Amino acid sequence: MNQALLELWTNVLIYLEDKITPVGYEAWIKNIKPVNITTEELTLSVDTLIMKSMIEQRYAELIKEALLETKQKVYQVRVITQEEIPAEETEKIMQEKEPIENETILSKFTFDNFVIGSGNRFAHAAALAVSNEPATAHNPLFLYGGVGLGKTHLMMAIGNYIKKNNPSMKVMYISAENFTTELVEALRDNRMKEFRSKFRNIDVFLVDDIQFIEKKGKTEEEFFHTFDALHQSNKQIVLTCDCAPEEMHDLEDRLKSRFSWGIVAKIDPPDYETRIAILKKKAAMKNITISDEVLFFIAENISNNIRELEGVLNRIISYHSLLNQNITLELAKEAVKGFEKNNQKKEVNPAFIIDCCSRYFRVTNDGILSQKRNKELVVARHVAMYLCREELGLSHPKIAKLFNRKDHSTVIHACQSVKESYDEGGVIHFAVDALKKDIEQK
Repeated sequence: MNQALLELWTNVLIYLEDKITPVGYEAWIKNIKPVNITTEELTLSVDTLIMKSMIEQRYAELIKEALLETKQKVYQVRVITQEEIPAEETEKIMQEKEPIENETILSKFTFDNFVIGSGNRFAHAAALAVSNEPATAHNPLFLYGGVGLGKTHLMMAIGNYIKKNNPSMKVMYISAENFTTELVEALRDNRMKEFRSKFRNIDVFLVDDIQFIEKKGKTEEEFFHTFDALHQSNKQIVLTCDCAPEEMHDLEDRLKSRFSWGIVAKIDPPDYETRIAILKKKAAMKNITISDEVLFFIAENISNNIRELEGVLNRIISYHSLLNQNITLELAKEAVKGFEKNNQKKEVNPAFIIDCCSRYFRVTNDGILSQKRNKELVVARHVAMYLCREELGLSHPKIAKLFNRKDHSTVIHACQSVKESYDEGGVIHFAVDALKKDIEQK
């Protein structure tokens, strides 16, 4: 891979990291490989057809936006699988690919650059204790809290600390979504022996967003046996989740019980003082001087999570460097605008679900509610009906009325169709899970 292409893709990843949830970034974006770029088109490679379909349907437009932001030029995005890459390019990519334990733990996440506050003090202490003495009294460590509060940062800090101080220990980080994907592929290809060997012969197992395995019977079963095999061998397990174990109502009781065996630590949103400290540390890491007036303004207006704080800060720094603008209070007010909506509580109702589905599938609300039968509209419409039923508990006749349908049998058929596709895995499965997460994180 030439240096220019690598630098371009690095800038694209930085842009996407601020636009996509950690689960989405981890599952779909991080492992994309840039193959080639021409004056008109960027070619990317992914491992599976499922990944190719998801990137094309959900993330291609965002990648185009990132390219436009980075290069100030419109590019097309072409996604191919490994099999479609020319032989010489495949050889280069395989030579550059690192082992999984080194591939996914980002070195930038350390204890040194984690800002401690009242909302995360206990979680930080527990993470540090696990790092110093893996698989002793604190196994598993279960970290939970809302989006963008530092769960993944702490988890990766554990991995980096152990790798530095115990280099002989084998550390693996994976999202629960990727665990599920690998399990599906292992079952499909009859590689379960290899799958189990991979996940049970490690010393430290870091699993992000464990709530993803809820309602996935085969994944829950396999994770249960993986957990037991590691725990009985005195291997450290660290899990992150968006809720406490007892709140995972759709998870098997035996797993909920095991998740509570060690330490369960909650991470709360940062208070005002902590938000200022985070902004100051991030600015210092980027060698940017920002006045207290600007930092105080950001901290007062962005309170949901740390990722939004970083997003505003990154936007300000981009304006400063790309447009050569001074970092003033006026610039900060402009940068905050795109994040103000995220700090307003949204009511979950049919209109909200339809809006989520229209954005996900890149169609219009009117299209979903119309009588048109275009494939993309039908899929979006059926998923929206299914979510209205599952998330809001609305009756079939009520949903039919909301979607301008004369007969509620249409809704019954739509919900059944989505459920069957969901159970089979694939694109609809991941779409429904992603949309449920968007709804839960309203």
